Amino acid sequence: MDHMEKYEQWLSSPYIDEEDKEELRELTPEEIRDRFYTDLSFGTAGVRGIRGVGTNRMNKYVIRKVTQAYALFLKRIYDRELNGGVILAFDCRIMSEAFAREAAGVLSANGIKVWIYDDVSSTPEISYAIRTRKAAGGMMFTASHNPPEYNGCKAYNALGCQLSDEQGELVFEELEGLRGLEDVLVDPEEKLVKLLPGSVRTKFLREVRHLHKGKANRSMTVAYTPLHGVGGEPTKMLFDKLGYNLEVVESQFAPNGNFPTVRKPNPEEEGAMKLLIEKGKEVDADLLMAADPDADRLGVMVLHEGKYVTITGNQLGALVVDYLIRTRHLEPHTYIIKTVVTSDLCSAIAKRNNVGVVNTLTGYKYIGTKMQQLLDEGKNVLFSFEESIGYLPGTYIRDKDSFGAAVLVAEMTGALLAEGKTLVDQLEELYGDYGYYIEDTMNIVLEGEEGKKLIHGLMQLFRDEGIDSQGTLDVAHMQDFLRDIEGFPKSNVLRYYLKNHSWLAVRPSGTEPKIKIYISAVGTTRDEAELNLQLIEKAVNEKVHGYLNER
Repeated sequence: MDHMEKYEQWLSSPYIDEEDKEELRELTPEEIRDRFYTDLSFGTAGVRGIRGVGTNRMNKYVIRKVTQAYALFLKRIYDRELNGGVILAFDCRIMSEAFAREAAGVLSANGIKVWIYDDVSSTPEISYAIRTRKAAGGMMFTASHNPPEYNGCKAYNALGCQLSDEQGELVFEELEGLRGLEDVLVDPEEKLVKLLPGSVRTKFLREVRHLHKGKANRSMTVAYTPLHGVGGEPTKMLFDKLGYNLEVVESQFAPNGNFPTVRKPNPEEEGAMKLLIEKGKEVDADLLMAADPDADRLGVMVLHEGKYVTITGNQLGALVVDYLIRTRHLEPHTYIIKTVVTSDLCSAIAKRNNVGVVNTLTGYKYIGTKMQQLLDEGKNVLFSFEESIGYLPGTYIRDKDSFGAAVLVAEMTGALLAEGKTLVDQLEELYGDYGYYIEDTMNIVLEGEEGKKLIHGLMQLFRDEGIDSQGTLDVAHMQDFLRDIEGFPKSNVLRYYLKNHSWLAVRPSGTEPKIKIYISAVGTTRDEAELNLQLIEKAVNEKVHGYLNER
């Protein structure tokens, strides 16, 4: 069915509201094509897209169909666990609560008990709630760090982990089996829907608070922002209980789905940290921390020699691994989990200290699944993380958590300050011991239908040709994760191992219209590592721009 057939089908459907049909009638031919040329599909973290009417947009009709398919999946896989119901949560994004209510009606109509939060909540909390209440799964309505016009849904299994690839395929099969909205069941009275008790959040925060060991460094000042998301109040409660001096960015503290002070509420974006830096200077903060809107990722900056320095996800991961090894009692058979696009500095630290390292594909659906496998084998997991500032200290949930990360980073920063050191000082010591690892991520944004084709073409170009050899860039070998690589599901990821121990990886984003290129340059000195980084980036830019200029 082409885009015009889909468009006409929606216009004639009795299941589409007249108000939404009016919006469709006002679209230009280009807008019709963009909204109907494809369907939103499950990616790295569920389904996500721009709000609006159409198959390529986030709206209540898409939510109803996805939830119907999810309900059928749950009945197939988790029949026994359905006694515990399904958890629904939503953040502060526009339409998140409305979408959660749409999902509740569909699940209820399918005979599934629903527990829904009575107010905005965070992504780590839903993972915790599913696990502690022994639910069959859950749905979190959020678009994480995307711009304000986006929304989405993350679907979870009974482990409190985002659906695996195999489970996502089963949901897709159920979606394909639906003729249309006429096959979607809806209970407008929500007979099987109840509010989740507030004690669930209390227990979650208590568990996070217990991650902190020892006394807080009360002479340290921490500045924090939730970037208009849902992390503000829980983080303030945690830090007040622990005894830290926490200063917040007031203009960004209240949840607000319009994100009025930032274009993109992503702590990795320099512009998103502007007001936090200003607050830090105002209160002379030693540590700056920012959570994304659904509070599962954490950006960190530290005061070093009079300036605020960004600590990247790769760097913070290495610092935390080193700190936990030095300060925690480690049981035998202890592991860290990281992704294949994450720096190997943490691996070098772990291996020297007899801690195992397990790599996964990108996303906590892979990390959470691997964590459960290790625990089932009687092994221990100390820490898991990915380079995109997602961290989980411990195993209390199966997703990343800004709250747990914030508590641990504050403890580590305070302990170092007591020794007269900053996170930057400690990082330099690690470089001196293990070599210099300098990382960068190149994001090539290619939007719309044509952008989708270009992303596919670029992936094929890298798959066919690799990168051009330039002395130190000689490729030792390449991994194509679409082939059968032991221990990994098939995925559209390429990783090139260079002869100088540097590497780069290429993959299309699962949540945004872009291709991501991850680079890790290694050297015995900083100058050597930075030179290697420049050479790799030059080779990548030449290949990418050459391809795009020909189109």
